Amino acid sequence: IATYGVDLRKCGRSRRDGLTPHFVTDLERYDDELDQSLAVIEGDHPGLPVIVAAHSTGGLVVPLWLDRRRDRGALGPVVGLVLNSPWFQLDVPDRVRPLLDPVIRTLGSARPYYQLPLKTSARYVVSTHIDHDGDFHFDTTLKPPGGVGVRAGWLAAVRRAQKRLQSGVHLPLPVLMLRSTASWMGARGRDGEPDVDTDLILDVRSMERYADRVSARVPAVPVAGPRHDVFLSRADVLEVVFDHLGVWLDQILAPHTKES
Repeated sequence: IATYGVDLRKCGRSRRDGLTPHFVTDLERYDDELDQSLAVIEGDHPGLPVIVAAHSTGGLVVPLWLDRRRDRGALGPVVGLVLNSPWFQLDVPDRVRPLLDPVIRTLGSARPYYQLPLKTSARYVVSTHIDHDGDFHFDTTLKPPGGVGVRAGWLAAVRRAQKRLQSGVHLPLPVLMLRSTASWMGARGRDGEPDVDTDLILDVRSMERYADRVSARVPAVPVAGPRHDVFLSRADVLEVVFDHLGVWLDQILAPHTKES
C-alpha cells in the first residue's frame, strides 16, 4: 500500500517562520490542501482505491471534508476512513460546556490570536519519544513537548466543527476507529502519575459516543494500552492495533482488488 503523509498548513513540516503554528479560524480552509493531496495521489495511482487515515484534530477535519466532497458528488477514489483517537468533543464536564462555549465564541471573534491560559504537559511526548519512555524518533521542534498553545480563534473553529459533526455527517463509507480503552482521567500509575498506557490527551468516551455520527459502519475497536496516537504505542500493543487494521483493510479493499 503506497502511503502519503500530509502535514496541513502551519502544522509539522508545513510550519514556516512568521506563521502562528496550527492556527486557523475555520477548519474548512484545510479542504484546499486535502483536495490537492487527493489529486496528487489519484495522479500517481489512477483507478486505485484510497483509504484516508486521520488522527486527533485531523479526525474531526477529515470527516467534515469528506462530507463536503460527498455533497459535491466528489468522493472519488476514497473507499474508507481510519480514525485514530479522533477529537469529537471538548472534554470538560457536560454542565460546564454550555458556559464555556459563549466565552470561546466571543473571544474567537474578538481576539482570535489570544492564547488561552491553559496548562500544558510534556507527558505525552515523553511517553512516545525514543529519548524518554517511548520507541519513536520524531522532531521535537516540530512537535514540542509542551505543545504550541491554544488560541481562541482556533478553538472556536474546532467547537463549530465538533457541533457540525455531532449533528451527523453519516458518510456512505466504512470507518475504522482505533482508540484506547481508557483515558488519563482517573487512570493513575505509579506514584500517582497518569498511566501512560492510556490516552493522555482526550476522553475516549466522547469518541465512542459520537462514532455513529460519522458513519453507520464504524466497528468499535477499543484496544488496551495505546497512546493517544495509537500508532506510537508499545510494540506489543501495536501488534494488536495492526492486526485490527489489517483485517479491516482486507475486508474493505477486497472488492476493489483484481487478481493480477
